[in-house]
Amino acid sequence: MSRVPLSPDEDHLDRLLYGHSTEWNEWRASNPELRPKLCGADLGGKSFSGLDLRGADLRGATLSGADITHTSLDGADLRGANLNGADVGSSRWFGAKLGRTEMSWALVHPQHDVMNDGTDLVVLDPRDRYLNWRILRAVGALPFFEISYAALAISLTTVTAIGHLNHTRFIEAWTYPVPIPPRMMALLISSFFLAVGTTLYRIACPTWIQEYSEAKWVAELGHFRLLYLTQSIQRRGQLSTAFFSGFGGVVGLGLLIERVWAAFWYILEEIQAAGVMG
Repeated sequence: MSRVPLSPDEDHLDRLLYGHSTEWNEWRASNPELRPKLCGADLGGKSFSGLDLRGADLRGATLSGADITHTSLDGADLRGANLNGADVGSSRWFGAKLGRTEMSWALVHPQHDVMNDGTDLVVLDPRDRYLNWRILRAVGALPFFEISYAALAISLTTVTAIGHLNHTRFIEAWTYPVPIPPRMMALLISSFFLAVGTTLYRIACPTWIQEYSEAKWVAELGHFRLLYLTQSIQRRGQLSTAFFSGFGGVVGLGLLIERVWAAFWYILEEIQAAGVMG
């Protein structure tokens, strides 16, 4: 089933584009429960400074290069909107909805209060809320890239050596075929999936996300939070990165727990044996 194209309410659009800002805000004040329908509208390069766009339906709208300084976008639906290059100085975003929203760059005035502009209270799509590059960064920032490739090289070398021994029967005193240890196969599978997952992360994850946490981006560097958030919900490569990293991590964690458990029982048995002998 094809999607119905988004289209704005022509009356709402005319009021926005051709009316005075005072008239628009007075109209909004006179109709507090009315939600401006501006979805799919081409608003790029226009000035909406100081306008009341709270709760506006801006799904799929083009706001690239638009002036939205001193504009309230509280509760606005910006899913699928293009905000590239918008001037966002002193704008408000409490409860704004994001999903596939584009904002690769924006104009932010030095006086813009990045800590109190409401961007920390935006609402993400459920899918983006539970799977985004900010979450994947928790794994990607760990040194799994180097570790996974080292473990992969070790396990491949070991499996290859065992296979070569079984083929050549080089050591005559051994009984053939020499079995491949199950833990070695688990290590091979885990390291392979982790290597693929961490490689995909380095390729597909936006550079800003890889280099900075959200807290550092906003609090320390003073950058606009939405630039970070919109990059974190870019979906290209997310599912494959999550699958490979998650599966490899689960297998590796299971292998680690099994080894720790075995070591625990070995130590316990040694302590008990020492007690009996004493």
